[in-house]
Amino acid sequence: MHLEEQLPDSTGSAAALAFLATVVKDHSGVAQSIALYERAVRIMPSSASYALNLVHTTELRFDHAEALRPLYAFCAANPDLAVGGLSCATFAAALPPLASLTQLRHTAPAAAAAAAPTAAAAAAGAARALPEIDATAGAGVEGQPGAAAAGTYSAEDLDLLALYFTAVKLLFGLGALQALPPLLRLLEPARNVQDLHLTLVRNENAYYCCIAQLCTSLPLPLPSLPALYLAGDSHSLSPSWREVSWRGATHLIHPVLVTGLKAWHLRPEADFFPKANFDAAMRAIPDGAPVVFAFGEIDCREGLLIAVERARYKDLDEAIATVVAIYVSRLTALAASRSFRVLVRARAQPSPNP
Repeated sequence: MHLEEQLPDSTGSAAALAFLATVVKDHSGVAQSIALYERAVRIMPSSASYALNLVHTTELRFDHAEALRPLYAFCAANPDLAVGGLSCATFAAALPPLASLTQLRHTAPAAAAAAAPTAAAAAAGAARALPEIDATAGAGVEGQPGAAAAGTYSAEDLDLLALYFTAVKLLFGLGALQALPPLLRLLEPARNVQDLHLTLVRNENAYYCCIAQLCTSLPLPLPSLPALYLAGDSHSLSPSWREVSWRGATHLIHPVLVTGLKAWHLRPEADFFPKANFDAAMRAIPDGAPVVFAFGEIDCREGLLIAVERARYKDLDEAIATVVAIYVSRLTALAASRSFRVLVRARAQPSPNP
């Protein structure tokens, strides 16, 4: 209430509210950040930047359908807004109805159904086929004929394009893969601009390109198989929705994407928002499920080395031991409290006698 008194709904307040939302989000105040971004969006409904941040913050709750809601609302409020000739109205028309998202979510069959597949399920599996997506979808455009020059899009254009890209990522996370081909066909011409990977929406661009390339080789519809959950950062996408044999049975890999999480973030006193995202993602996994955990790459790539350079540890061995202890403690706690069957891929040691 005090904040509303100091920052009443006005154009001048929107930027301040968005700034406060970012600060609060960094300390895992997800609900408060969402409320602040919602006010900013209400004040400036044509701002793709505020809508994009609202979608990303809502995404931290690991409810992909709910995270898509502000995106649908933005498109409805700004039908003529466009980037690369792709308007919100055209993009929204290619999206599945918002009310259908819960039905489109791909879920694992119940244990009894998984153990005794029906003839109908077998027939559906036999009818799977690659979607009608150009084989070059998601490929790099640098140096390609016809690609627009870098800098063609303004900051506002890039935010709108990133909003479109994020819709693809969230639908992929839902397992609503059959909704993606029409969206990819619309987005491929719009993203035909060089050096998007050097802009402020490089992350959204990278996720889109990865998912588009994955979709070209994923037969649809997805099979009804027991789930093997893969929790990880962006590397969890590449094997997503693929079949794998585990303990003598075929499973389907369900992605549990937690963007930007370091094992270091899982320590009890941490309050950085990837930890809140991790906690929400874990709540979405059924008790007793098999879960492959694939975190730690970001720690190895930057966190550990930087910490040693700053003399936080006496050497790299101490830094590794500290982070591994945090990681193992969190995973063993999940195994105990949720009965997860925890699998962690360990790097094989070289043979002493090659």
